[in-house]
Amino acid sequence: MRFLIVIIVLSVTANLLSEEIQPDDNLNIELTYTADWWHNTQGGLEEGDAWLDNLDLIIDWSLDDNHAIHFHTLANNNKTFSDLVGDIQVISNIDNDDMIRLFELWWQYTQESHSLRIGIQDLNADFDAIEPAGYFLNSSHGIGPDYSQSGMNGPSIFPFSAFGVMHQYQSDDWTLRWAIRDGSPAENDNPYNQSINFSLSDLLISSEVERNSDNLRLAAGIWYYTEKAEKLNNIGTDNNYGIYVLAQYHLALTDFGELNGWLRYGKANAQLNDVDYYLGAGLTLSQFSHSRHDDIVGVAIASVSASDAFQNYYENSESGETNIELTYLINVNDNFSIQPDIQYVINPGMDSEIENATVFGIRFVWTL
Repeated sequence: MRFLIVIIVLSVTANLLSEEIQPDDNLNIELTYTADWWHNTQGGLEEGDAWLDNLDLIIDWSLDDNHAIHFHTLANNNKTFSDLVGDIQVISNIDNDDMIRLFELWWQYTQESHSLRIGIQDLNADFDAIEPAGYFLNSSHGIGPDYSQSGMNGPSIFPFSAFGVMHQYQSDDWTLRWAIRDGSPAENDNPYNQSINFSLSDLLISSEVERNSDNLRLAAGIWYYTEKAEKLNNIGTDNNYGIYVLAQYHLALTDFGELNGWLRYGKANAQLNDVDYYLGAGLTLSQFSHSRHDDIVGVAIASVSASDAFQNYYENSESGETNIELTYLINVNDNFSIQPDIQYVINPGMDSEIENATVFGIRFVWTL
């Protein structure tokens, strides 16, 4: 009931703001409701169903040619599906607990090739983001699990964001971005409470460089936490860090649509993390039908390797977990889409006692 009230209130608010503000004020308001229905057909921890949903209100305001403000708040229901599957990579990228929170609020200044952003930010909006991978529903295709597993409450990504500063330089072919953010988004004792901290002793430092050509994008990133964390074997501490590299390719097929592919590899400190390294890849095909010009079909694989520390600590540990996903995005119109999705999970949770799982889901997205 509470979530339904939130949807109604935010819908009314978005409509009122849209009517009050004229288009020439450079204000854009977007309200998006995302809902997933999932069914675990076999394997995993337990067969069953789950309904997940998430509501996003996003406001972008261009004050002038140099200054902009971005606002993003979200509301999520109290449902999870990976509790049935037992997987470590998380079947749905909106899987979360019950919460209403401010997700982003930042100011950005842009001058020629440089931009400076200050405020509460989503790291994954700029770092370790691969456009064609974003069409898939498994969380590993949004940001690599080698990166997302890090930190006390994870890095500054959905659903816990953090205050920070980001600078970006962009030329014709090259982009260089770096950021310093709070290393512990939300409160450590209660992550569901909103907090804004910026302690020099607990920071996440991120950097990424990318090069773009006509059909190929190459990128590499490094991340590092200034505060030491306890090792998995409970013997000593160390700083958490990692690296990743990715390649993204676009190919226009004369008579068969457009093909996009990617390959990503990432590695984290094996003494602190369950996942040592991650390898992901995928292909999407679009514009393959004149009658369904905006539809997208794709296949992807996401595979994590368990660290030696994890395997030594857990008695029933497997060497890794692999997810194979097949998806079909049906864009009904500009405001509504339906997306059937099938995922097969090998060694869920990197646990030898959990059987391979086959899950089926459908995502519905409404945008106002």
